[in-house]
Amino acid sequence: GYIGGAVTSVAFSIADSDRVVSLSGVPVTFSFTPTAGGALAVSNTVTLTYPINFFAVGVTPSVTLSGGATANSAASGASSIVITLQTGSAAASTAVTVTLVGMTMGATPTAGGAVTVSTSQDPLVSASTASGYIGGAVTSVAFSIAPSDRVIQKSGVPVTFSFTPTAGGA
Repeated sequence: GYIGGAVTSVAFSIADSDRVVSLSGVPVTFSFTPTAGGALAVSNTVTLTYPINFFAVGVTPSVTLSGGATANSAASGASSIVITLQTGSAAASTAVTVTLVGMTMGATPTAGGAVTVSTSQDPLVSASTASGYIGGAVTSVAFSIAPSDRVIQKSGVPVTFSFTPTAGGA
């Protein structure tokens, strides 16, 4: 068996303008609600798990926590980061919002994947929420073939296409 449960109501957000490959200084916000027995106190931990290499490894962000508690962060790992409460507490069954300031986005564009949260008091992995993407989609796509070249089985036809990459796709 186990003691504790799984946090609920997990949310995760990064501004679209920060979803750029290798961008540093990115604020990342996530929230969750601990169980009735999941109150957090000094030295308790919160673990955010994300897709492998979604964030750069070895980054130690500053942490802000709702409700006046303070916390420190370990350096980001390939797929998780652990936050430890230093002062204050987070009440059971009450939403907790955590902001990690200074994260660095991963080095490869990705569609993302699952994000989960667990705590030392609620050690079971939460239901997942989507991380969202790193990178984006090209815009202003154009494709053209001269009308005189639009002939069935004509070879050597010049084709022109253009697009605008995202800020992280240059």
